[in-house]
Amino acid sequence: MKVYNLFIAILLSLVFGTSCTNEEINDFQPNQKLQTKAIEKSIEVSDVAQLISMVEIDDEIMNEVKTGVENSCKYGLDEEYRFADMLNPGESKISRSINIPILIQRMKAKYEELDLEILNSDFFDLLENSDLQIYWPYSDSWNGLDKPIIVCGSEDEKSVYIFKGDNNEIDTIPFTKEFIQQNTVWVISENSTPYDELPDFYKDEFINKNGVVFLSRYAAKKMACNNRAIGSDSGIYLDKFNALHSYEGGLSAGGPELNFIWCHAGPSLSNVPTGFVNTYRYNMKGSEVGKDIQLDYRIRHFWSENEVENVLVVFDSDGGKDKTTTRNMRYIDLFGKETIVSAKFKYERRDEFVFDKTFTRKQIYEDNYTTSGDLRQYKNSENLFWVTLAVK
Repeated sequence: MKVYNLFIAILLSLVFGTSCTNEEINDFQPNQKLQTKAIEKSIEVSDVAQLISMVEIDDEIMNEVKTGVENSCKYGLDEEYRFADMLNPGESKISRSINIPILIQRMKAKYEELDLEILNSDFFDLLENSDLQIYWPYSDSWNGLDKPIIVCGSEDEKSVYIFKGDNNEIDTIPFTKEFIQQNTVWVISENSTPYDELPDFYKDEFINKNGVVFLSRYAAKKMACNNRAIGSDSGIYLDKFNALHSYEGGLSAGGPELNFIWCHAGPSLSNVPTGFVNTYRYNMKGSEVGKDIQLDYRIRHFWSENEVENVLVVFDSDGGKDKTTTRNMRYIDLFGKETIVSAKFKYERRDEFVFDKTFTRKQIYEDNYTTSGDLRQYKNSENLFWVTLAVK
């Protein structure tokens, strides 16, 4: 068992009268340190996990967090409930309310009860301005009765720190996927997507400031012009896809965060052939891995005859240093000459590429159907991911 960072050590010594050696304090390695908008200040994941574990979590709070997670999933996000939304519900990008969640009320009451304002009066301001969240993997399997195990992960996510509340203990166990599948677990962690990069879903906005479309069944219905079943516009549609492997590890081992990059070419304002990318994102829940996801969402407008090739790349976001790569495509310029055009897009160092295929126009418009009339499944080399594309 490993115990406590400085916040928890002080909490124990001042409030509960329990002593902790410097060796024990230094031995605990919290999951990560969250950097907030106030650069000179930070907040520890383990501090928040410890505080939540000391709060009484009843059915009302369970259902409150479950609703928060479901609202995130509705918009194609992960099984997450961000503290930014809890602490400022009137400005939430997910679901707005004039009421502060009961969980937050009890966390603040416990914080005051322990006189912790004298240690950090900015605690909840820092929490609101962080990307900290409750991640509830396999939340749709919750039996409606069990209360959560509050955890955070080690730096390498090979260990799980279990916070046990007022009995002042933290257990350390090896991580197994069965642990998060067979228990009701709330993982206190930092979301890899900054809050300011989310669209304002509450206003039915699904494209963020960087031009990334956040895909979901809800978005596909709302953006009717891009929905094959509702809209009348021509183009290439993402019909279905299926990831038969989670591509994730550690406490993040739910479903993959998939990025669909459609690369194509066309003339620039100066009529020079130029590469373009359309970027889409979909977070799969753990329970969706291995199941067909049908969206019927248009990912490419009409494919002109000048474009000999387009490319579809799909990768799972895992973080790391920003990197850039390109894909090359054949294109017929205004003079009828075939040329090679490159499209550039960003990814991160630990991202895992799960699908990477160059399509010819003939493949999509003429050879896209099997002999049975069904749309052809395009698979990756390991047969662990496939996608079907529809034309309208």
